[in-house]
Amino acid sequence: MEVSTVLEQFYPSTERALFVNRQAELARLAYCRDRLQEGRPQAANLALFGLRRIGKTMLLKEFMAHTLETCPQVVPVYLDLEHACSAPEAFALGLIGAVCYWFGRRGEGSPRRFLAFDTLLLEAAALPANTIREHLEILQREWRAATRNRPFLLDLALGFAEELAAETGLYFILVLDEFQAIETLTHYRETRNALALVRTSLQRQARVAYFLAGSAISVMTRLVSDAQSPLFVQLDKLPLTYLGHDDVAELAAKLSPDLNAPDVVARINRLTQGHPFYVTRVCERIVQLHRLQNLPLDVETVNLAFLAEVLSPQGHIYDFCKYIYELSLQRARGYGSLQAILEVLSDEPVLSAAELARRLRVSYSTIRGYLRWLLEVDLVMETEGGYTFRDPVLRYWVAQATRGIEVDSFPRRQDVWDLVSHLDEQFQRSSTELGRAKESQIGELLRRFAGQRVSGALFGRSEEVTLPAFVTVAPYCSPDGQIEVDVLAEGDERWAVEVKWRGKVAGEKELTALLQKARTLDARPWFISRDGFTPAAQAYAAAHDILISSRADVEELEQYLV
Repeated sequence: MEVSTVLEQFYPSTERALFVNRQAELARLAYCRDRLQEGRPQAANLALFGLRRIGKTMLLKEFMAHTLETCPQVVPVYLDLEHACSAPEAFALGLIGAVCYWFGRRGEGSPRRFLAFDTLLLEAAALPANTIREHLEILQREWRAATRNRPFLLDLALGFAEELAAETGLYFILVLDEFQAIETLTHYRETRNALALVRTSLQRQARVAYFLAGSAISVMTRLVSDAQSPLFVQLDKLPLTYLGHDDVAELAAKLSPDLNAPDVVARINRLTQGHPFYVTRVCERIVQLHRLQNLPLDVETVNLAFLAEVLSPQGHIYDFCKYIYELSLQRARGYGSLQAILEVLSDEPVLSAAELARRLRVSYSTIRGYLRWLLEVDLVMETEGGYTFRDPVLRYWVAQATRGIEVDSFPRRQDVWDLVSHLDEQFQRSSTELGRAKESQIGELLRRFAGQRVSGALFGRSEEVTLPAFVTVAPYCSPDGQIEVDVLAEGDERWAVEVKWRGKVAGEKELTALLQKARTLDARPWFISRDGFTPAAQAYAAAHDILISSRADVEELEQYLV
């Protein structure tokens, strides 16, 4: 039986058909799998994080399907912790059941019977491993005890895969999705040390690796990068960002072969920022408007589709933005004040804490407290110039929804003319454009390097520059979290790349910071600044062999490589 058929309930073929690119991320996951099989499990543990609906789970499913197709000695195990962390015993049962299911069924059929206590005993009894029977006997005894020993149950579950791997000679990769939900277990008195137990498990595994994925970016970053966290320096980090332009074009064509005009694809990419969920919903709406209202497949219809999805109460993106907005604020103290901050930020690309305090007429310390909370729930992010929305589409929704602006699900051009004419002005990329530049524009550019010789002026040099071929191109963060670069490209040479796309001329200070990182990484530094460099920065770059490029240089380089 083909793996694609076996996984039909877990990863339907219709869903897999829409998977696009993510080759660098898949290569990173495969590298971790290889290190596990090479006897280096500590080098195989990974934390994957990104915004909701950005494609984390789909990436993990694609990796798991590929692993089942090509690596019979490796058993991937998937568990969504949002559904398995209601209590310590629920987590223990869920993890043991998931390991049994993936070991015995390899993703075939539904795991439901493996995730309930009574049916797990029946389903797992026939599995060929003494370890399973021994653990289930212990689980059964503890489960039916008058008082359950919750720390013992957690330890039993976390050690289960390792013991099963030792008996069978297999390797296991535990894919724990929405890992931030593990913090629920720390609220129980007996399992306040749940994260410490996970760390102990990470350190004692020989045939098991952990992939921890989460959509709460700030929480995940704190869990794996904060020096006070038990998981500090235990996992490599892999941030998942937006799709690049070529990936958006591929996804749009998969959704409808007619969505292939360059200007249409560019407009979809511009408005959605390459967020896979937004791309999918806008493309579906374009097709709907085209077939039901006979609208042409042009840029204007893209605008109408975007407005219908974001500003119509019947739109999927509208529902998603409303859900994220209300979910993030519903448990907060000072709900009204937080709303006021978000409304002000929705009108401005970036604002400092001091400016927000002035506009809202509150103290600086008060505004800082509110901003810390908004950062924690990933509604805003901190940039060089202050604070901005992490998601530009959500920012646009807040700007309109808080003013009561809605449109029909099948809007007419004359009715939304004003919204369309001001769409670009209101929907500024602000600092989020930096994230796009990291993973799409600059990443795609580096992947096209193949030994070409180009004018040194594009890199702030007088002599020609040879563009080396790169094998891997991805954001980089060192295991201890101390060194981060926007892109680390490795192949014939190693380049460390920083991108500043925030309306500010780069100075000597920024170049000095990159040079220090590049020397530590033994890489050639390349600094990209949208608005160029100060004279002092240009002189510093020339003296220290730092490649520098402005927006115009990057655009010319793109044209040359195309």
